[in-house]
Amino acid sequence: GDYGNDVTREALVEFHSQKIHAIQRASQHNQKKNSDLALTHNNNNINNTIDAIAIETVPSRLECQALAELLLKNTSISNDSKCSPLPPLAVWISLACRNETELNDGTPLIEALSIFQTIPTDRLMAIGLNCC
Repeated sequence: GDYGNDVTREALVEFHSQKIHAIQRASQHNQKKNSDLALTHNNNNINNTIDAIAIETVPSRLECQALAELLLKNTSISNDSKCSPLPPLAVWISLACRNETELNDGTPLIEALSIFQTIPTDRLMAIGLNCC
C-alpha cells in the first residue's frame, strides 16, 4: 500500500480515470463493431456493453479517497479530449488487507469503508476484501 511520497490523491484519481476511460472507449468501439455486424448478419443478440467495472486490491486510504472522489465527481479530470464524463456504470471495489482489521497501509478497515459511505449504491455496488 505504499506508493511512495510522490504519489498524490490527484495522481491516483487521474490514473483510475484514464483506466476507466480506456475501458469505456474499448466498449464503444466494440458496440460500433458489433452494431455493424448485426446489420450485416441480421444478428441482434450481440451485446458487448460494460455494465460494471471491478477495481481490485486497493491497498491504502489515499487510494480509497481518490476512488471516492472520482466516483462522486462523475467527470473526467483528464486532459485527454477523447474522454467524456465517466460512464454511468457501477463499480465494485475490493480492498487489500494485511489482516482482518487493516488495509495493507495500516488504515483501519472501518475507516476505509467509511470513505465510501457517500457514494450512491447505483455507482458502488459492492465492496470486498482480499488477502485477509
